[in-house]
Amino acid sequence: DAIQALDVVMRHLPSMRYTPVGRSFFSSPEGYYHPLGGGREVWFGFHQSVRPSQWKMMLNIDVSATAFYKSQPVIEFMCEVLDIRDVNEQKRPLTDSQRVKFTKEIKGLKIEITHCGAMRRKYRVCNVTRRPAQMQSFPLQLENGQTVECTVAKYFLDKYKMKLRFPHLPCLQVGQEHKHTYLPLEVCNIVQGQRCIKKLTDMQTSTMIKATARSAPDREREINNLVRKADFNNDPYVQEFGLNISNSLMEVRGRVLMPPKLQYGGRTRQQALPAAGVWDMRGKQFFTGVEIREWAIACFAPSRTVKEDALRKFTQELQKISNDAGMPIIGQPCFC
Repeated sequence: DAIQALDVVMRHLPSMRYTPVGRSFFSSPEGYYHPLGGGREVWFGFHQSVRPSQWKMMLNIDVSATAFYKSQPVIEFMCEVLDIRDVNEQKRPLTDSQRVKFTKEIKGLKIEITHCGAMRRKYRVCNVTRRPAQMQSFPLQLENGQTVECTVAKYFLDKYKMKLRFPHLPCLQVGQEHKHTYLPLEVCNIVQGQRCIKKLTDMQTSTMIKATARSAPDREREINNLVRKADFNNDPYVQEFGLNISNSLMEVRGRVLMPPKLQYGGRTRQQALPAAGVWDMRGKQFFTGVEIREWAIACFAPSRTVKEDALRKFTQELQKISNDAGMPIIGQPCFC
């Protein structure tokens, strides 16, 4: 309970300054931009937690990164999700497959309206309409108490004197489904600070790894910058509880383990040590190599792009490299 109380004190001010996600805090991108595609981008932040050690309490801080939805007009979000280069070229309504894909991505997200001036009211998306704005209707109650069916496009023209630029695109259904609240895509923006909890694609995961990769010295430098920026000892909530946090990383005694030697085979029977964390196999053979007698090559490229001579040359090079490494590949492949 005491550790949890300390954690609450330490997290109180960051929770008001940043966007909290679990034990981490994130802020909108400043000075960097790492788009992931599909309306998503990388946000950097820091992980923070209080931990007990053998002789005193420790503050664990590390750099962190995760995917957030970009704050942008919903029209642009749709174009990213559906790989539409220019929305002006989208002259027809969305196909069923496009609408389903778009719905899957935007459902549950918060949007804010832009057609009411400074009043940026926020809603949560519950669905995307099957019909475009020029055909999607809803029950509108008139001043005399009469209820008539009115299309979204006509309502915006009569109510806000706004002629929709994209009446052929669907609307967002927001709030509770039974209330029939429809908004054209062009008057909506994605609200900032929404973490992406959906699974990233393989390409997005690869981009995320490349954007967040750091060497140990760079990571240390970033952590020190985080501590300086947090300025814990001037945090009024930390001061109120009489806590004091060191601004420097803790030093611990360590030892370097000797790397294991690797015994190679062949005539020389060389022993090797790793260089820069890797063992170099060039000019060396496996200690105990096996002979591969049954093997095959499957080429999935179109036959017009890969000539038979190129495949034969590849096969010969593969056998040569394998023989040099002490693992001979005998004969020809079963099929090619």
